[in-house]
Parts: sequence; C-alpha cells; structure tokens
Amino acid sequence: NADQFPAVWQKLQKTINMSKKIIVCHNSGFDINVLRELFTFYKISTTKFYYLDTVNLGKLTWSTENYKLSTLANYLNIGLNHHDALSDATASAKIAIKSLEKHKSTDFNRVLENSRFGYGVLERNKNTPMSSSKVKKVSLKVKNQIDKSKKKTVPKKAPAKKVAPRKK
Repeated sequence: NADQFPAVWQKLQKTINMSKKIIVCHNSGFDINVLRELFTFYKISTTKFYYLDTVNLGKLTWSTENYKLSTLANYLNIGLNHHDALSDATASAKIAIKSLEKHKSTDFNRVLENSRFGYGVLERNKNTPMSSSKVKKVSLKVKNQIDKSKKKTVPKKAPAKKVAPRKK
C-alpha cells in the first residue's frame, strides 16, 4: 500500500525546495537516471537541481582500492547497513562531509573548482553527470526571503531602559 512516486515526490517537494539544495548520492549514474526516468514516465516537470556523487568526491579526496560505498564507509569508519536506503543515504552524506573536512573547506565549490568534476545537473529530461559538467560553482544562498504563508508576526520589544545605578 505504498504511495506511488508522484505522491511521494509531491510530499518531498513540499518539505524540501530542491532548487535550493544539493542532492548527495553514491553512484549517481544509477540514482539520478532512475529519478529522470520516473519524471518522464509520470510526466512530472521538475526544476533544475544539482547533485554530488560521493564516488567522485571520494576520487578527489582519498586514495582507496575502489570507491564503492562500502569501501569508503569502511575506510572512513562510517557505520553502514549496505543496501538499506536510510543507511546508504546517511553514509553518503557523511562521506560528503568528511570530504569537505579533508579539503579544509566548508564549500563544495572550492572542492570542485580545480578538479576534473563539476556539479551534476538534472533538468527536465537531461542529466549532466559530474564527469561531463562544466558547472564548478553553485550559489544556493537565499537572502531575506521569507515564505509569507508561514511568516509569523512577532511584536517588537521596546528598547530596554537604562537605569542609573543607585547612589549609596
């Protein structure tokens, strides 16, 4: 009795604005292409979004025998119950964070700027993987934008009065 993909995608879109997030996955060739095929099959139009593949982040960051999720997780001492969706996603996120730490950066733009990889891009029916992408910089910062439907008015507090110290 699980929801069909369109219902799941709609719930996800209400929770997460994909155009203002970077998706992190492992072996994006599979994940992103399945997502693209689902959009096509269900005739869902989607906004462009960017993604990072931890296979490629691993290649930029560490020298390991291979870049499988289980290998990277083991190398980095990250717990993994392989092929459990939540565990795989959590491990991928932790690998991405550890890549930033290893590069002494808080920004993937800096990690990618002088590399052979760019951000992966999924838009409409086109997937541009990190290995082909020329996108080296993504700005997702939102300045002073408030969802007015959820905005709560908070009364302004009166400035505190200065009280002179008591004389003895």
